[in-house]
Amino acid sequence: SMAAEIYDEYKKIFGCAPVEHAYVVLLPMPQAGVSKGVWEAETRGPTVVVSSSDMPFKTQSLQRLHEQLRHEIFHLWLPNGVNLTGPYDWFYEGFALYESLKTGVALNRIRFDDMLDTLSRAHGLDAAIAPRRSLLEASRDRWNGADTQLYARGMVAAFLADVVLLERSKGKDSIEAILSKLFAAHRPPARPIEGNAAVLELFGTAPELGEIAANYIRGAKPIAWDGIIGLAG
Repeated sequence: SMAAEIYDEYKKIFGCAPVEHAYVVLLPMPQAGVSKGVWEAETRGPTVVVSSSDMPFKTQSLQRLHEQLRHEIFHLWLPNGVNLTGPYDWFYEGFALYESLKTGVALNRIRFDDMLDTLSRAHGLDAAIAPRRSLLEASRDRWNGADTQLYARGMVAAFLADVVLLERSKGKDSIEAILSKLFAAHRPPARPIEGNAAVLELFGTAPELGEIAANYIRGAKPIAWDGIIGLAG
């Protein structure tokens, strides 16, 4: 029921299903004596696999499972459902985290305060990075131990883009429009194209996103929070 609820919510955002049949596989951790709270998850093609030990309490286990499924099911659309190549992990991981938070609030699985707390921690990680590099550069080093920072900074970029789009359109446009346009433009049989180029081209169609792309995605400037937070109330 969790998987169906999340899948249907994303289907509304993207406008259609990513594949004819998607599969969700839930497994206990295969080793004996695994500590509580240990898990691994991955989405390959049309298949989501979550392997996990229990949390100390049932309610915690269910809450974490919903969080895992929100993130991994998103990947059925992005990046698995599009014909994009190269290291654009900052986008499909960071934006997956952000959309997972919004979906969790929308489905009444987490509080809005929980979403703000997660964004606050991501802000702290971003602020502590030195020397600073662009998100494009950081994506190339994801597998060198920089994935946590990359995810956090990508999520912050998604938040900034969402706030700007919502404010400039007076609530008529949001980051979900960017996600659905990217999926529609690059799902098979679209020809392969480099992922960063595709995302930045789409950002270029919305003038309000140009500054975010220049400063924080192509560039490495510290995030100017005051103006954005003011727009968000």
